Amino acid sequence: MHFQNGKRRGRHVLYLSFVVISIFLMYLTYIRRCSCPFTIATFATDRYTSHVNELRKSVLSITKRQCSLEVIHAGNELDLSRNNPTRSKVRRIPYRNPFAGVDAKVKAILGVLQGIPNESLLLWTDASVLLLNSIDFNIVLALKQFDILFIRERRGIDRLNLGVILMKNNHSIRKLFNETLLFTQKGYWDQGIVSCALGSKLGPKVLEKNCTNVGIRRHHEILWSFLPDSFAQTTKVLVGAACIKDFSEPSPTFLKFTGDKARRFQCFKDFKKCMKVRYGFKYIRPSQRMRRLYATAHAVCLKRA
Repeated sequence: MHFQNGKRRGRHVLYLSFVVISIFLMYLTYIRRCSCPFTIATFATDRYTSHVNELRKSVLSITKRQCSLEVIHAGNELDLSRNNPTRSKVRRIPYRNPFAGVDAKVKAILGVLQGIPNESLLLWTDASVLLLNSIDFNIVLALKQFDILFIRERRGIDRLNLGVILMKNNHSIRKLFNETLLFTQKGYWDQGIVSCALGSKLGPKVLEKNCTNVGIRRHHEILWSFLPDSFAQTTKVLVGAACIKDFSEPSPTFLKFTGDKARRFQCFKDFKKCMKVRYGFKYIRPSQRMRRLYATAHAVCLKRA
């Protein structure tokens, strides 16, 4: 009898311990979300799984676990493009842009916006980025004047890129991305649609350049601008060319790679191999001393990649 009572008490204690630990973990998650000024999210195919896992660790580390990275998994990259129902519609539009008609990113952004409180902030980043520096929370002060901030397509050029975006979750922004989704599903390019809707400059060959012909409505009610270069920059990589051609120091927080898909993925591999083998870094560390060492290391490895 005493043995059975002791066994029952043991199960009870084990159950209570499980409940207490679960509540504590939920509390830590809540505290982390409250202390981080924005939700950080990305969208990744299977090819980038390893990279975004390291990116997630870097975000946790550099923010001292105040922020976490939410990853929306997209499955296989080839299947994503092949099985996308909009791909068949692209052929009806004389457009060679390989990203035209691919609506996955816009859907992912809308999904995150729908899951966070109204008027809260979202920091969206593509998977094809490197986190090189501290995340300056003061960037949110810029959203006192604007609804949305984009990384530039190129340094010194006033063309937006959807690779890194800081935005308010308000009605106008959700409406912008919902309309972008509709046009993307007709076979157009998401970045071209957003650029046209906001009045950003577009390249001469971009089909969405003529907003009126496409039927895009200008969103004059949305106040937008660019993220500072210290926070986010792009670098375009080409087949047979160096990964980094022109790069300003100190390094930006986010470095977004554009250009040839296979080449930029190889750049990531070469960079991470250099950082790990030569300097012993898998991801950025929070202490000032380690950040200085990391900055020295990544400056060398970016040029070697």
